[in-house]
Amino acid sequence: MKISLFSAKQYDKDYFEKVNTSFGFEIEYFDTHLGPHIINAIEDTDAVCVFVNDKVDAKVIESLAAKHVKIIALRCAGFNNVDLEAAKKYGMKVCRVPSYSPEA
Repeated sequence: MKISLFSAKQYDKDYFEKVNTSFGFEIEYFDTHLGPHIINAIEDTDAVCVFVNDKVDAKVIESLAAKHVKIIALRCAGFNNVDLEAAKKYGMKVCRVPSYSPEA
C-alpha cells in the first residue's frame, strides 16, 4: 500500500518511519497541505493522510478519486475539513483518530 502524507513535519516523518518498520508501507511525504495544486504529484497512491488544516473538499475528493485513492486518513480527531458526502459519493473511506491523548 502506498500512502501520501500531507502537511508533514519532521516529527511526523520520524514517527511514521519508525512505526512503518512493522508494516512496510510505501510512504511519500509532502511538506505542503493537500489541495488542487498538488494532486498531479500523487501517483499510484492508495491512501492520503492529512492534518487539520488540509481542506479536503468535493473538488479535491473528485481529483483523488480520479487518481484511484481509496482512503482519506486524518491525523486529527476533527473531520470538519473533509466533505463526507463527496467521499461517500466516490466510495472513499474516511478515518480519524478517536480522540487526543490526555498526556499529549
